[in-house]
Amino acid sequence: MRRFLLLEERRQGGEPDAPPPAPRPGDRFDRVEAPPAAPEASAAASPDAALADRFAPPPEPATLLELDTHERRPVTRCLECGVDGGQFATRCADCGASLTTAAVRRLNARLWAIERAERDAARAATAARAEAELAELSAAEQARKAAVVDEAFARIMAEERARAGRTWLDAAGDVLARGPAAAWTPIGRKVAVVGAVLGLVALLMLVPGTLAVLVQIALLLALAIAALPPARR
Repeated sequence: MRRFLLLEERRQGGEPDAPPPAPRPGDRFDRVEAPPAAPEASAAASPDAALADRFAPPPEPATLLELDTHERRPVTRCLECGVDGGQFATRCADCGASLTTAAVRRLNARLWAIERAERDAARAATAARAEAELAELSAAEQARKAAVVDEAFARIMAEERARAGRTWLDAAGDVLARGPAAAWTPIGRKVAVVGAVLGLVALLMLVPGTLAVLVQIALLLALAIAALPPARR
């Protein structure tokens, strides 16, 4: 339209109006509203607090109705017909009597006290049984340990008595047991040792002299001492 007006003025011989000033680059965005400035934080958040919030456990879900309370029973018993209704019922579903009277509240309060006492007694009995079973198991374990210790003590004492009652005859029998007399009985090996000693004494009797006599006496004394039980020594 402006171009048409300029052409019309030129055609009529008039001077054209001065062209409007060129718009500045910033004028095109004057009407665009700038985004609101972000509010400054009142205080910088602590890193420890942020970490604690991140790894904190989820909140417990809120329950709409807590049934197991100490104030009233989970159900309401009617005073007229004895039928249990809802905890927050106002009328008996069976006979239609009111469940909000003071008498009904007193009745249900007494019933709730009896129920709680019975529940607490049952819990105490269960705990007592568990404690008794634990004590019984502990006593059985202690008895088992004592039996193991007593058995080990008896075995050690028997080994010590056997070791203390051994003589040179037993040692000699052990030496024979490692050789050709391994299949012999312990008594047979001892008899063999005694026979060998008596044979040596007999051979020494054939040898004249004081030394031979002394050796014979020593061998006989050793044989006599070996024949005595350990309790007599």
